[in-house]
Amino acid sequence: MRDLKRFTADWAISVLGTLVSLVAIVATLLAGVSGPMSVALGLTGVATSLLFGMMQKLNEIKEEQARAYRELDQGWTQTESALRSVTETYDFISRGADLGLFDPEVKRLAKIGQASRAEKLDHILVEQAVARVRNTLDDLSGLADGRLQLDFTYSNVLLGLMRSATTEVLGTSPAEVEDVWWQLPLYREYLEIQRSLIADRGVRISRIFISENVTPELYELMEIEANLGINVTWVQNRRIQKSLRESFVVIDGRIMHRTVSMSDHDDDNHFSQNVADIASYAGKFHRLLPFSQDLASVRPRT
Repeated sequence: MRDLKRFTADWAISVLGTLVSLVAIVATLLAGVSGPMSVALGLTGVATSLLFGMMQKLNEIKEEQARAYRELDQGWTQTESALRSVTETYDFISRGADLGLFDPEVKRLAKIGQASRAEKLDHILVEQAVARVRNTLDDLSGLADGRLQLDFTYSNVLLGLMRSATTEVLGTSPAEVEDVWWQLPLYREYLEIQRSLIADRGVRISRIFISENVTPELYELMEIEANLGINVTWVQNRRIQKSLRESFVVIDGRIMHRTVSMSDHDDDNHFSQNVADIASYAGKFHRLLPFSQDLASVRPRT
């Protein structure tokens, strides 16, 4: 579109110059000026119009060059910034900075980066590799605040955390979102770990089940947990606000895990050592207690 506008402008200027020249020729003839003289004047007008058009074109070219130089300068600035960042990172690593548990992995990533440059890998392969690294780093970014988010395939992480419990475990179990979990082998292993914690370490474990009503199947499940020594109670979901209908566990008041939020339909595994998160979910548990009922009072009628 910009080229079309330029062409139109140049064409208009040339036409205007030619018209001016023709008018000059006619005027000189009418004024009694000789033919050769009128032609000379006309040619002078044409040359003037062409010169004017060339000057316009040169100005446009200068503007294009100036814009290109500005873009090039911006590109170099961004490149220099990126190179400076990479250099600082390599300097940071080469100085033997302690990166804690991440130290061997960061250095391994740096070596992979150097090797890929030496091999001159296809840019498509490099872009895919960088995208995977970037996604992983995005998932880990919450660690700076004591948080980690994983997809459901990492539920076994919860088992490892549960094994570390030493004093108290507070948890909830909404039937509308955990009915699948109760059927998994991981759940049976989860219960076995908690049985051992109660028997061997004297850990206090409390769980509040949440559902619309207590079915015989749900009551049997709650009774199994109660027989393991877990303090089991039940809350009817219509009596509590939606934000409390979450599946979570707080371990020793030092770390928490949440799987499902009915507020935002998020079913990832959220782990957190963030003090505010732990206080928030421990608070939710205690807010549920006044609405809870013990097993004896919720036994289904047969």
